[in-house]
Amino acid sequence: DVSFSYAGEKDQLPVPVLNKLSFDVPAGKTVAFVGAKGSGKSTIMDLVLRLRDVDSGRVLINGADIRDLDSTSLRNRIAVVDQRPRLFKGSIRYNVKYGSEDASNEEVDRAITLAGADWVKNRERFPEGLDTDVGDFGTRLSGGQRQSLVIARAILKKPSLFILDEATEAMDNKSERDIQAALEHAIAGDGKTKPTTVMIAHRLTTVRNADLIYVLDKGQIAEKGTHDELLAKGGRYAALWKEGGYDAETSAAGQLASGAVAFSLAAAVSKLSLVLTATTALAAPGLFLGALLATIGLGFTVAGIRVSSAMGKYLSSIETAGPR
Repeated sequence: DVSFSYAGEKDQLPVPVLNKLSFDVPAGKTVAFVGAKGSGKSTIMDLVLRLRDVDSGRVLINGADIRDLDSTSLRNRIAVVDQRPRLFKGSIRYNVKYGSEDASNEEVDRAITLAGADWVKNRERFPEGLDTDVGDFGTRLSGGQRQSLVIARAILKKPSLFILDEATEAMDNKSERDIQAALEHAIAGDGKTKPTTVMIAHRLTTVRNADLIYVLDKGQIAEKGTHDELLAKGGRYAALWKEGGYDAETSAAGQLASGAVAFSLAAAVSKLSLVLTATTALAAPGLFLGALLATIGLGFTVAGIRVSSAMGKYLSSIETAGPR
C-alpha cells in the first residue's frame, strides 16, 4: 500500500496526499484517473516517473521495485502529454524530432499526420513547412498547434506508456475536439501492439472511452469501473458527471451532430478520409530496462499499483520539457 505526503512549510506537519493506495493497470489498456482537485491524481504520475519517492509501499515494474531501475531508462520508455505544451526555439522539424533525431522523414510525416498536425503542410500559412521557426516556446503557434506538435513528438518516440495529464484542459472546444481525436489515434497502436495509456482528467467526457476508470477521493480509490458501469452505480463518479452538466452537454452535441449529418455528410467523409489510424512500430528495447521489459512489457506496481505495458519512450524528465 502506497502512502505519500508533501513536506509542510517550516514547522507545519506534512500534508498527506495518498493513503495506502493500490491499483493495477493492465498492459495495452487505457486507464483513467478522475477526482476532485487535490485527490492525488498528478501525484500518482510523479511517483510513476519517479520524480518523487513514496513514503511507504512500492512502485513495481513487472515485480521489480522502480527504485532499483535506472530512472533515465525508465523515463525514456514513457511519453507525457500535459496541458502545457512545451516547445523550444527552433523549427517545427527540430521540435518534433527532439529526442528522436534519427527518425526518417517518412516517420516524421506519419507522426505529424497521426497527431492531426497536417496544418504544417499549408504552404500559404507556413511557406517553409517543417522548417518554420516556432519562436520562443512556440509563441508563433496557437495552443492547439503547439499541443499537436507535442503529440507528434510523443508518437515519434514510440513509447511503452502514454501519460495524458489533462492534455486538453486549456483548450477551447474546437481545439479540444481536434486534440482529443489526435490522442485517440496516438494511443490506438498499430493493431498489433498498443501502448498502455494512463489518463488524468478533469473533464469526464475525455475519459468515457477508457477501459477502466479509477475515481480518487482523499488519496484512495473510491470507485472503479467503466464509464457506463460507474454511471449505473450512481456513486461518486455519477455525481461528478451530473455536477459537470455532461448529460446536457453530450445530449446537445448529439443533436447538433445529427443535424450536421443531413447537411454536411460529404464534407465530413472527405475530412475523415484524411485521418490515418496506423502508427509506427515500437522501437527496439534498450539497455537494462529494455531487456527487462522486451517480452513481458512495462508494468509498475505502486505497492499493489501495477501498470503493465507492451514494449515500445518519454522525452526527458517530463516528456515535453526538453533540454535542462
